[in-house]
Amino acid sequence: MKDVSYLKKNTEKKQRPMALGGFIKIAFVAFVIYAVFNIVSVQVTLADKREQLAALEEKKAQIELENEEYERLLSIENESEYMEQYAIEELDYAYPNEVRFYDTSRG
Repeated sequence: MKDVSYLKKNTEKKQRPMALGGFIKIAFVAFVIYAVFNIVSVQVTLADKREQLAALEEKKAQIELENEEYERLLSIENESEYMEQYAIEELDYAYPNEVRFYDTSRG
């Protein structure tokens, strides 16, 4: 008769690598799922940040236009002339003896 205990030891050793292989497969699948989730999350964040960047660049352009206008106003040599023009056009001021006529026939 052959020694049966020798066969039992061999079968036990073969089961361990299979269990270890199953664990490695599960760990690999879990890692892949984690990696895909992170990639999708980063893509969503990236899209959001690009939208924010576009909004900030638009705001920057508006502020640069305002700054150019302010620089133009500061470079005006005759400040009183500008103030007079602004008061007449924007604030509807008039000289004390000035008469203004308004066309009321238009709606």
